[in-house]
Amino acid sequence: MPTFWKIGDSLAGERVASSFRKINPQIILSNGFFDRRCCQTKLEGNVYCVLEKPLTTAIEFKRSNIYLDIGDAIKAEKIITQFGSHRRIKITRGSSSHRIQNCIFEDKVFCVIDLPMIKVSN
Repeated sequence: MPTFWKIGDSLAGERVASSFRKINPQIILSNGFFDRRCCQTKLEGNVYCVLEKPLTTAIEFKRSNIYLDIGDAIKAEKIITQFGSHRRIKITRGSSSHRIQNCIFEDKVFCVIDLPMIKVSN
């Protein structure tokens, strides 16, 4: 279960679980990454996304930094996410007074790192 954190690293799958501090308003796209209508949002603040369910249909990607295996994860300061639907699970308490939001994105999800972490901790 590797974790990737370079700019441009991506996840693609049917279901992705994520934790983050802030979510920006959703934008409706008429033609997203999978050539269909979807929602797009930007997750901010120590974002972690992990692939829970792989794609059910075989799609060939031209980029080599798109990860498709169960357990693959990306970690960054900002991640852009395209998805069909989402479920908000819970808000948990993080360090100090920060709150962490946990969400599951479903229905052909694509996540890409927009701003990598300044310092990556293991």
